[in-house]
Amino acid sequence: DNNYQMWYTGYNGSNYRIIYTQSPLPTWDRTVSQEVWSNNFAGVWHMEQDPSGGAGCVLDSTSNENHGTPGGSMTSADLVDGKVGKALDFDGSNDYIDINKKLCSSKSNLSFESIVKVISVNGSSSVCLYRENDNGFNGHGPEFIVSDTDLKPRLVMSNGYPPAPPVTVSTSPITLSTWYYVSATYTRGGDGVIYIDGTEKGRVAQTSSTIVSDYNGKIAWYDNGTGVEDWNDIEVSESRISHVTRSDAWVSASYDSNWNNLITFSPAGTISGTTYYFDGFVKELNTPVQRTLYLYRRDSGLFLGATTSSGDGGYYIETEYTGNHFVVCVDDEDGVQYEDLIISRALPHSKGWTHDL
Repeated sequence: DNNYQMWYTGYNGSNYRIIYTQSPLPTWDRTVSQEVWSNNFAGVWHMEQDPSGGAGCVLDSTSNENHGTPGGSMTSADLVDGKVGKALDFDGSNDYIDINKKLCSSKSNLSFESIVKVISVNGSSSVCLYRENDNGFNGHGPEFIVSDTDLKPRLVMSNGYPPAPPVTVSTSPITLSTWYYVSATYTRGGDGVIYIDGTEKGRVAQTSSTIVSDYNGKIAWYDNGTGVEDWNDIEVSESRISHVTRSDAWVSASYDSNWNNLITFSPAGTISGTTYYFDGFVKELNTPVQRTLYLYRRDSGLFLGATTSSGDGGYYIETEYTGNHFVVCVDDEDGVQYEDLIISRALPHSKGWTHDL
């Protein structure tokens, strides 16, 4: 039989992962989790490390180990509460993250994701969610940004000037001091697409040219095209780069899982004196689906049971544990919708509540 283990790092109280293993089980150490739900990620940064830790202290949760190095004057105080877990607070004066590699150079398919709150803009440079370009239209490489003039997210894949590169612009702006899940996808010779909170907001055809990036990837750093460096007043709770064009369903599910909307559930009382249950619905793009769900104790990671939702998305699973749980939903085996595995984060709850997960 296959063995599935839930691993919990007690030293920081917040890092969970599920891993498939064969005996013997591995020896654990205090490294960041290096199992994410897709092998197409180039980097996933949860922004949960103290940024005063020096080179490579902002850890990449993939086996690529593309750890980020803080720049400027970042201190322990810049590790703050975020939308999902922790976040890094960039002061707009000189704080930024250097990824130390050109993750997007010469790639045919890319996806960018950021859980971000823009605090303010300075009117001279756009907000950099991720960038490998040192000189705007005249440079080479991606710019995943928010405009400082209209607060609309943009994706720019520059390859020198002329000609001007295609610019994918959101039809809607974001609001300052509000958390958003902003994402973009790129297909060479296909489309560039911008999303806000899982919904498409702009689509523009891209050239078939190969784009070789100028700079190593950076977050919260911008060169406004005149050789003058600029920084951004933002908080980032998560950043991801993928070497694949994520689907609309993937983007929607990623937003729902981080905003606790992927699965609904309600601990609805007792069956007997010691048995409790969860029930609710599973949906993809607001359509009920059949999926397998797994139940774990949140404090120890102990596996408690599994069930499969019905044709209308409804599910029911029993437990004898009265404390907090994780309810985990795994994508369909063929990957038609999400293409990869999805985990939904369960919020702490008390018996009798009904709310969204």
